[in-house]
This record gives sequence, structure tokens and C-alpha cells, in this order.
Amino acid sequence: MSRRCLSTLTRVEAYACDAVGPVASVLINCFGCRVTTIVGGLLSAVSLFCSPFSPNIIVFILLFGVVGGTLSSLFISIVQSS
Repeated sequence: MSRRCLSTLTRVEAYACDAVGPVASVLINCFGCRVTTIVGGLLSAVSLFCSPFSPNIIVFILLFGVVGGTLSSLFISIVQSS
């Protein structure tokens, strides 16, 4: 994997995490801190577990960057708001 692909991957993950932050705070207010953290952590773990089995770099960026970044914002926003 080239440096360019790695930088794209981390950039997409950071943007996805930052973009879903307001949605995560709404979910925290609706469902509570514990439920949002558990659901976000479990779904993020599934996404990160499946990403090495992706057939090409585009699917890997989608699984790790977009899905993983989006779901990790559900438990990262809790730490930032504390």
C-alpha cells in the first residue's frame, strides 16, 4: 500500500468521524451514553474486522474509512463531550 493510499484512508476516516459528530450527540441525547457507546463500539469493531478481507483498496477505504469512521464517532464524541 502506498503512502498516498494510506493518507487517503486516514483522511476519509477523520472526515467521516467529524461529519457524524452532531448526529452522534443527538443519538446520545435520545438513547443515552451507554447504549450509544456499546452499539457504536460493536458495529465499529465489525467494520474494522471485515476491512482486511476486502478485495480491493476502494472497498477497504469504504469499510475502514467511511463505515469505521462514522461508527467510531458514536463513542469518540462521548469522550470529547466529557
